[in-house]
Amino acid sequence: MTERLLKETKISRRDAKAALTRAGKSLRHLTESERPGKEVRDILSKVQEAYDKLIENHEEFTTLTEDDKEPV
Repeated sequence: MTERLLKETKISRRDAKAALTRAGKSLRHLTESERPGKEVRDILSKVQEAYDKLIENHEEFTTLTEDDKEPV
């Protein structure tokens, strides 16, 4: 059970990292293209959401890996 949960958490963290990367690239593209401020703000909020999700997933992953290292 623990190994499966750890694997699922790893995948969730990987997906969150990918989402953050995609959102960051979109933001960079919009700023380089000098798009209107509203579009940039919309993407910036998506970057923040992706970052928050990554932090949440990373903390869960870290907790699981720390739990594995503790003696039973």
